[in-house]
Amino acid sequence: MYKAEVSESAASSAQFNKDPMWQSPRSISVVINTCNRASSLDRTVAALLQQAGSWQEIIVVNGPSTDETELVLEKYAQRIKIFRCPALNLSMSRNIGIAAAAGDVVAFIDDDALPEPNWAARLLAAYDDSDIGAVGGPVFDYTGLDYQATFIVCDRYGANWTRMEHDPSDLYSFPGAFQYSALIGTNCSFRRDVLLSIGGFDEEYEYYLDETDVCVRVIDAGYKIRQIPNAYVHHKFLPSHMRTAAHTTVNHYPILKNTLYFALKYAAPHVGEDLVDQYIESIYQKHLSDARISAKTKRLDPAVLQALPRVYERAKTDARARAFREDPRHISATTLSAYRSQFLPSAEGGDPSSPDEKLTVALLCRHYDFVDSGIARFIGVQARALAAMGHTVHVLTSSQKESSVDWEHGVWVHRILTGWHDRATDPAVPQVHIDQWCHSMSVLQEIAKIHERHQIDVVEAPLWDNEAIALVASRRFPVVVSLQTSQAIALESHPEWQDNQKFMREVVSPTIDGENYVLQHCTVVRTISRAIADDIFSRNSVTLPTEKLALCHLSLEDRAQNAALATVDEDLVLFIGRLELRKGIDTLLQAIPLVLAQVPHARFVIIGDDTLPAGRNDRTFREIFESEHPEYRDIVRFTGRISDAEVDDHFRRARLFVAPSRYESFGLIYVEAMMFGVPSIGCEVGGIAEVMGNGNSGALVPVDDPIGLAQAVIRELTDTSGVALKRLQARTSYESRFTPDLMAHRITKIYQQAILAHKNQTTTASNIEKRTL
Repeated sequence: MYKAEVSESAASSAQFNKDPMWQSPRSISVVINTCNRASSLDRTVAALLQQAGSWQEIIVVNGPSTDETELVLEKYAQRIKIFRCPALNLSMSRNIGIAAAAGDVVAFIDDDALPEPNWAARLLAAYDDSDIGAVGGPVFDYTGLDYQATFIVCDRYGANWTRMEHDPSDLYSFPGAFQYSALIGTNCSFRRDVLLSIGGFDEEYEYYLDETDVCVRVIDAGYKIRQIPNAYVHHKFLPSHMRTAAHTTVNHYPILKNTLYFALKYAAPHVGEDLVDQYIESIYQKHLSDARISAKTKRLDPAVLQALPRVYERAKTDARARAFREDPRHISATTLSAYRSQFLPSAEGGDPSSPDEKLTVALLCRHYDFVDSGIARFIGVQARALAAMGHTVHVLTSSQKESSVDWEHGVWVHRILTGWHDRATDPAVPQVHIDQWCHSMSVLQEIAKIHERHQIDVVEAPLWDNEAIALVASRRFPVVVSLQTSQAIALESHPEWQDNQKFMREVVSPTIDGENYVLQHCTVVRTISRAIADDIFSRNSVTLPTEKLALCHLSLEDRAQNAALATVDEDLVLFIGRLELRKGIDTLLQAIPLVLAQVPHARFVIIGDDTLPAGRNDRTFREIFESEHPEYRDIVRFTGRISDAEVDDHFRRARLFVAPSRYESFGLIYVEAMMFGVPSIGCEVGGIAEVMGNGNSGALVPVDDPIGLAQAVIRELTDTSGVALKRLQARTSYESRFTPDLMAHRITKIYQQAILAHKNQTTTASNIEKRTL
């Protein structure tokens, strides 16, 4: 790297813009320049709206898109400004954004990028001195874990160093510096008055080095470019007209032309054109080498490689013809006039410099991506509901491929590869199975990383699998543990576990010990039903103070808005769940012949994984039933696993839902039936009775009672007098008790309770420690 060239005139000119009457910027316009990236643009806009306030406006400048971008923009039309750029020219699009901006600061983010919480507010807050002309921050690559750029230094050739260890803002910010503090285009901002004073973007740069050219002119105008460490952007680096999904360059002309154009303008006056020629030749040779490798590995059309020498010659000719003209293609008065607009706040209220009552919540769910996991389903619903309230939500789950961070449906999802971690040194922490401990420790590490950037207010984890054990042991965060079926309860439905002494010794018993430790040492225990708390305390032989318990039911997003329009099949009885003992599938299969003997026109559809062994039996429940009752093949249909859309279709048509589970900590599947207005039959056990209540128009039967179950099904199918009323009552029960917004408000109060309790516990522990010193 070249040494910075400092002169007395440069040092003095850097102070010329000091103004004792200057006021820091109060508003920011965030500009997204887009073309043919409808789906990723949708996410970018939605992520920005999560951090919206009266101090921020969002501007989208759509290029000549041919995809569904306009449809995406329509749904945001009341909250963002929308403009069009006639050409596929990024600098032209950026200038339109500047002209349309009414904020004191103009920020730019790519249409395949996602801002972390408080990104825009932190950029705006960094303009705390009159000599600061631009501010940017770090950029994560597509994984969300590794950096594409941290601190950046560029030189007047256009070369860049994007992973500097230290902030170069002060050392490299003065007019004429050969090396200077610079920003990356997907995370940069500029004072609007400064942009206008230097002419905005040079529209010669249709792509590549466009923001770097602006940075040079900002520096040469005597302003400082500040790089702050806490305004993060995630860049997914999607394919475009410039590159493939494999990140292979397919359009070399803009890069080669603009590299030479830039170097001739800014490096040649310092080093002469001969060195610039040598530099551009080295850049071309690198492009040529990469293209040869890409063509050889089938990642690039050979025609692109063959044309590259001609492309290079055209790029050189055009760059030399345009580099020294006296009228660079800066923002025009016509553009400024044509796109001028009033400030459009993206939300009401909100002060970017002060915190509000919104929380940053971490939800643990190891099997978040498992479609048949009840815990994953309720965590997903809860995460989205909390995000809709304005909270920042992080879900931490296990990854089978590589670690990554993504923003999905308003929620930050951290997929983590489990690493090796030594066991806890504290003898009070149970020695749970090493897989449980290592996963929990890996989650704790990731939460600690998030906490460095955005303070984690509270963590919630399921009791199952001891996901919270390392966090509870660390005592760093308030931890809410939600009760589901515990290992001790599950053991009763798994005789094969009981028969395996090694499994009992190495997994089941340590897991129960871990559960008890987590329950006793977490901050708050969330019980999803009253019954599950009583059952766990009994089976696990643990006692907790009443004030540590908080009741909050689960919920489901409404997928049945059009269910009333469906035609109900009056003979259809539906079962949904894994075909295992705990779900009572054996009880149902024993009851079916009894039902058909009385109601021969009835039909049963059994949905769920039917490949599981029938307890100690090597065969499955389906195999046993079909071998014993071949006459029912057309009457009793096993579907296996099917899509959610297919499940919903069955719910819309079902007359009755039956799930004779031996145990459910809550019974989310009954809520699903209520949502579709389908009366249910369940067992008097666990949380089922509490969930079904008196308004579901269904029935409760004893556990392990196929005769009682058959009689209940027969009554429902033969009593047709009040079917419509029963369906209405079931639907009303869902709407009044189990919607996500009701749950989200209740769980937020529990989180606030946990935060206060943890604060008090920490203060008490600190005081005790002081007294013992």
